[in-house]
Amino acid sequence: TGPVTYSELGGSDIGRRYSVQDIPVLISDLPSATTYSENGNGIGYTYLNIRGFDQRRISVTINGVPQNDPEDHNVYWIDFPDLAANLSGIHVQRGAGSAFYGPPAIGGSVNLVADPFRETPGISLETMYGFQGFGGKDPRVVLNTRKYSLAVNSGPVGGKYLFYGRLSMLRSGGYRDNSWVDMKSYFLGAVKLR
Repeated sequence: TGPVTYSELGGSDIGRRYSVQDIPVLISDLPSATTYSENGNGIGYTYLNIRGFDQRRISVTINGVPQNDPEDHNVYWIDFPDLAANLSGIHVQRGAGSAFYGPPAIGGSVNLVADPFRETPGISLETMYGFQGFGGKDPRVVLNTRKYSLAVNSGPVGGKYLFYGRLSMLRSGGYRDNSWVDMKSYFLGAVKLR
């Protein structure tokens, strides 16, 4: 067997690239990866292709847990708003590879590594506001995108545990008529220190 074609984005890469877009848009400039968005703004209903295979033939996992729908093998990225804010890495394997990832993995696999825990306690508030241009029936209406996010990292609790939580809200007027999004999400996690 030949070598596996593989790309990786680390936490600093994700921090530089990510603002509000879905995961497919975030990794669309990796080799052999293409994406499109029904809304035209990369938020909501977005789709990923790797080596010409659509996302029904790409295995998507979060920390190794499969995310493909068991019935149609699709991945619905609209169910993961602001997930990239909690990621420390994205691993993309192009092609079938040598590991068994299940039936959808013929096109490749994407593993999202969620590891936002830090030894230093802290609270962070993030707000973003951006314009996407003009659209809709009234050319004076500016379609805008807003993000509000609050993250709390506990630091070591009792010397044994780390806790993390994030609340996020994404809103956008979209780029096409009737393509707005208003998504709210939360991310909660805990780990036991060794």
